[in-house]
Amino acid sequence: ELPGIPWAVLYIDANAKHKAVLAPFLEQLLAPPGNTGAAPRGDRRYEQIWKPRPLQSAKDDIAVTAEDVVLLTGGLGGIGLTLTEELLKKGARVALLSRQEIPNRAEWDRQLENLAPNDKMALRLKALKKLDALDGEVMTLAADISNVEDMRKAIDLIHQNWGRITGVIHAAGVIDDAPILSKSPGSISDVLTPKVQGTQVLDTLFPDGTLKWMALFSSSSTVTAPAGQVDYVAANEYLNAFAKARAGGKTKVVTIDWGIWSEIGMAAQAMDSRTGVDMGEPKPVKEPLLDAATFSDEGDRRFIAKWRTKEQWVLHEHRTRAGDALLPGTGYLELAAQAMEAQGESGSFEIRDLNFLR
Repeated sequence: ELPGIPWAVLYIDANAKHKAVLAPFLEQLLAPPGNTGAAPRGDRRYEQIWKPRPLQSAKDDIAVTAEDVVLLTGGLGGIGLTLTEELLKKGARVALLSRQEIPNRAEWDRQLENLAPNDKMALRLKALKKLDALDGEVMTLAADISNVEDMRKAIDLIHQNWGRITGVIHAAGVIDDAPILSKSPGSISDVLTPKVQGTQVLDTLFPDGTLKWMALFSSSSTVTAPAGQVDYVAANEYLNAFAKARAGGKTKVVTIDWGIWSEIGMAAQAMDSRTGVDMGEPKPVKEPLLDAATFSDEGDRRFIAKWRTKEQWVLHEHRTRAGDALLPGTGYLELAAQAMEAQGESGSFEIRDLNFLR
C-alpha cells in the first residue's frame, strides 16, 4: 500500500557474535532496495524466495478416524460446513462452534422461507439440513472463541455428550478490507480477535498433550500481502508463528495457508456482495392485495402486485368525484397486515402515531 517505502527483514542468529552480525547487516543496507526477507548464516546471505513444490503425503499427516471428536471453530461458515461433510464421511463426531445461535430445528423451514438466499443464516440452515441427511453426529454450539469462559462451557458440553475432544480445527476469522489509513483500532481488533485471542484461548484450554492434533486455518495472504489486509495478514501470521512455537510437542499443531476456496468462504462472499446473488423466481402468495414474494438485491423482503382498477375492489370502490381511482389511507394499513401475514407473522401488531397528510 506504500509503494515508495521498501522494507526488509533480516533474520539474525541470536547466538552470533557482534562482528558476525555487523557484516551481513551492512550488506543488507547496501543491497538493492526491495521488499525482502534475508538471513545471514556463516559468511553467506540467504534471501527468501518462493518456489513451487509438489504436494506429497507425509507420514505424520493428520488422520481422522471414527474415534475422533472434532471441535470446529467458525464451524457455520462455508468452509467449516464443507469440512464437516468430509469429517462425517470419515466417521468423526463434529461440534460446530459459532457466535450466532442456531434456531430450533422446528423453525428451520419457516426461516428458510422468510430469509433471502444470500442471508448468512439461510446459507447455514441449508448446509445443516444437508448435513442432517448424512450419517454421523453433529452438534452446534454458540460461543465466542475469544471468551475463555464461553469456551469452557462449550467444551464441557461436548465432554458430557461425546467424551474427550481429540482434534480442533480453528477456522474462525473476520476480514475487513480497507486501506491502512482508513482503519480504526476497533476494526483492526475485530479482525485480530478471532485468530489471535481465539488461538490464545485454545492454547489455554488445550495445553500440549490434551489433543491428538490441532489445525489452524491461516491464509496465503501472509505470502501475497494483498492491499487492504494489513490486519488480516498479521492475524494469520500469528497462527503460523503459534504452530512453529508448538512444533515437536505431544499435540501435533499445524497451520494451513489456504488460498481462495471455490464458491465458498469469505472471498466468495465478498465477490457475491459485488456481483449480486440470484434471488430466484418470485413465489405466489394467497393474500388478496399481493401477488408474489421476492427479495431485494440487499436481501430485504419485497412483495409485488400488479393492480388493475376494475379488478381490485380497494381501488375500484374508492374514487374521486371525477372518477379517478385511489388507494385510501386504510388501504395502506391493510397492505401492512397482509404483508405480515404473507411473511408468516400471524399475530396481532400495533401501529402508533399514524398520520394521513393527503
